[in-house]
Amino acid sequence: MTLPVLFSRRAESALAEIHASYSIASPLLGDAFLAETDRVVARVSRAPLMFPGLYRDVRRARLRRFPYEMFYRVLDDHVRVLALVHARRDPRGWPVREARLAYGPAREAA
Repeated sequence: MTLPVLFSRRAESALAEIHASYSIASPLLGDAFLAETDRVVARVSRAPLMFPGLYRDVRRARLRRFPYEMFYRVLDDHVRVLALVHARRDPRGWPVREARLAYGPAREAA
């Protein structure tokens, strides 16, 4: 199953900002960041459920060479990338907070 991967505006903005930051240090580093992001996007497209779920249907794929994580949702006909977040950010922060805003708090099974 291969699904198209679409980026939210927030994720597109983060991708451009991170790429620009690495490109200032070295154009080759910026290109390497994009190549690694493309590699992860291809893996998510081919097997979107292989990466761990964090909160409800929000999943996380880590970039190997760079300290960033891609948070996404698998929908019926595509994968939606929600954000690219630095791996050192508090894991209880953005992804869970955003998912709670979208879905409400998780409920434990009775």
